[in-house]
Amino acid sequence: MSGFSHMRNLQRKGFTATELMIVVMVIGFLLAVAIPAFLAARSAARARSCQANLTYIWEAKQQWAIEMNESSGAQVDWDDLVGVELYLRHLPECPGGGEYDIGTLDELPLCSIGNESARHPHIIFPLPPGFTAEDE
Repeated sequence: MSGFSHMRNLQRKGFTATELMIVVMVIGFLLAVAIPAFLAARSAARARSCQANLTYIWEAKQQWAIEMNESSGAQVDWDDLVGVELYLRHLPECPGGGEYDIGTLDELPLCSIGNESARHPHIIFPLPPGFTAEDE
């Protein structure tokens, strides 16, 4: 009798094909749920970082205007804002690959990606005082 039970234990050392298929299906399902959520979170993080950069550019323009006694409509250049002793230490880069446009003093800085991604737009947010959504 002991020899028969020993043979029975030897036959049951691995997983069946059905068990392996179930494990693979569960892993596939988890990946199908997790990957889109990860991509959406990455896109949202890029948009928030771009929005922060646009806010920094806006604030640097305002500081420059106060120190230079400039009025609205004055043209601002990157050379006026970027430098070790200036308002921005380095040229901001959009994490989504867009390009920034400073605009004039009374315009909001823009990202070339803009509203292409309606779910995660690359626009300055919240809007500075005195601006409305129609001003964009």
